Amino acid sequence: MHDGATWFHIIGPSELGHWVVLLDHGLDDLGLHSVWALVHVDNVPSLRVAERLGFLPVGEGHHYDGPHRVHVVLPGAASTR
Repeated sequence: MHDGATWFHIIGPSELGHWVVLLDHGLDDLGLHSVWALVHVDNVPSLRVAERLGFLPVGEGHHYDGPHRVHVVLPGAASTR
């Protein structure tokens, strides 16, 4: 945990469906306008997972003491939903 933020474990291929359900719930049922993700630039497996879930890269920045890519998914824009 970092200052009250929730951190999730590594996502394996068998868990992608759980994340799709979570994204669907947030974007469709709760009406969120977007869901954001920060992924360290060297974490290639997580970058691939973000892409498979429909997250779009929108920039880079220095977050949590390292370079991260910023991703967003919007309602109706996810490739696997």
